[in-house]
Amino acid sequence: MLSEADLTEMEESIYEDEDGPRYFAESLVSFRAGSYRSCVLMLSNAVFAYADVKLRQAATVDPRYRQAVKDVDDRKESGDAFEARLLSCLRPVGLLEKKKIDYLDELRAARNRSAHPGGKNIRDFEAAHLLRQGVELFLRQRNLDPLITVEEIVARLQNSNYFTHTDAVTDQKIVASDVALLTGAAHMRLVERVVKLFVTHDAETGRNATEFLCGCARINEVSIHAALAKRLFFTTLKLSPVQKTRVENAVLQVINIEPRCVELLEPIDRRRLDALLVRILESPGSGVGGASSAASLMANCAEDESVLGASFPGTASLVKRSLSLGYFLLSNADVSPSVRRLVVMNLVSAVEQSSAVIQSDLLTFLGEKGASLPVLLSAEEAYRIWVALENRRVTGPSHKRNISRVGSFITEPSAMQFPENESDLAKLEARLRETVREAFALDPDQMTVYAHRQKALLHYPDDIGFTHGRPRRRAQR
Repeated sequence: MLSEADLTEMEESIYEDEDGPRYFAESLVSFRAGSYRSCVLMLSNAVFAYADVKLRQAATVDPRYRQAVKDVDDRKESGDAFEARLLSCLRPVGLLEKKKIDYLDELRAARNRSAHPGGKNIRDFEAAHLLRQGVELFLRQRNLDPLITVEEIVARLQNSNYFTHTDAVTDQKIVASDVALLTGAAHMRLVERVVKLFVTHDAETGRNATEFLCGCARINEVSIHAALAKRLFFTTLKLSPVQKTRVENAVLQVINIEPRCVELLEPIDRRRLDALLVRILESPGSGVGGASSAASLMANCAEDESVLGASFPGTASLVKRSLSLGYFLLSNADVSPSVRRLVVMNLVSAVEQSSAVIQSDLLTFLGEKGASLPVLLSAEEAYRIWVALENRRVTGPSHKRNISRVGSFITEPSAMQFPENESDLAKLEARLRETVREAFALDPDQMTVYAHRQKALLHYPDDIGFTHGRPRRRAQR
């Protein structure tokens, strides 16, 4: 049975024009008065009037429904009751799911029993059931079919003023409000249609689509997260390079915002997505651009024992070894100290290794980013990389200690230089030497303590400024 609170909630959730017939309001009045036959009669009027209006709205969105509207109008013009005709028109066009059709059949049967003498009454529980279902299945819904609502949302997304762009909170409310118009069953279709906007429309619509999908990721509903995982991550659309970049950027941002989307995938699909992320981040056309907008995602993958790292082992491995992606992580102020340390140690490792492939990658990277890299480093980070470079300068290409000796003393290996083909290493070493010298001049005690906790230098230059505990030159025995 419905309580007064239930009836009040229904009344507040259903909009009826003050100048309209107000069928539903009369239905509630009858229910409260215990006149259940009148309640069902008015409820039938309310539901079928709603269905008639929404059928006409659907016909403006999808031409398949225009013939159904014409058939209903023909019955109205003849002066006959149109409810049966409306129901017969709704059955074949696929506008209503089965449970809604079944409800309309049940409501019409109850209406006929209420309208004609037959010795059968409508009980309170039956009227309550019809009221509750009528509200949930029809009167509270924006459209007869949620897919029509999806099309309305997609149409609005193509307008430049869909988002206010005043603040993130307001824009998120816009997305949440539209998604709330739909049941969970329609979320898959919603995401599928929004993703298609990347193909068929301009850059501004593409930006709206990306922002909308990111807003969906922030909504705490499993059905919308599942839709993102299945319809965005694995889209089969044919895309131009520019469109492909937009989709990939949306994928990176959505995973970064809500990693739990990944947990809704089957293990095989996680491996496929891992491979996709690796391709995105490695791609010179989209990987670098995508990386700058998804530094947090990469940092999460690189963190020890992270959920994303466990889900995407290939991506985590790439982030940990890629110098270019490490550069973007250093460029992001929100990256944790542990990830910054990982990036710095990856650079140190590349400097120290003798592998021809790694050296080629290192020199290519320094040719592109070497000039701007020192600006991104703290004094301590600069010191670590400088030590590796200085030791490499001292040992030479063979990586064997090769310090000139004069008499019985070790002297400054000023003649030891980087080979000509490693000029980018020499430039970086010179820049970092200046950074380290300035740091020692500013706080010699602290920097010396820090330096002695790190890997030792093979040679301690006189111009750096160690203040205590510095290894002394000693005679060779």
